[in-house]
Amino acid sequence: MPFITEELYQRLPYKPEESICIAKYPESDSFNRFESTECEQQVQSLMHVIHAIRSIKSNLDYKNTKPAAKIYFKTEETRVAFPCDYLECVQALAKCQRVEITNDYESDENAQMIEGVVDANT
Repeated sequence: MPFITEELYQRLPYKPEESICIAKYPESDSFNRFESTECEQQVQSLMHVIHAIRSIKSNLDYKNTKPAAKIYFKTEETRVAFPCDYLECVQALAKCQRVEITNDYESDENAQMIEGVVDANT
């Protein structure tokens, strides 16, 4: 494995040392520029929604099907925190046919989709 590691190191655009064998071990401070609180909150929100959909599917025994899902956010703060640009990711990771987001909660028994309420505290 050391040969593969050296090969990858040599392909990096910025190399502080001639070889990885003599390079200093990276400090955690050097990674601070990649830290983003906003991004972390968005990923947490995505994970929360995906978990909610999967839980509903499991409770309704929809394990091997791809139902449509409708999500209602209890608060405006929760809805604003959700990154809607990633609905395709939610759809794929929650294994749903499609995912809709709505502001008005109206349960429709004939809609043939799973429905869930997402709250920031749950």
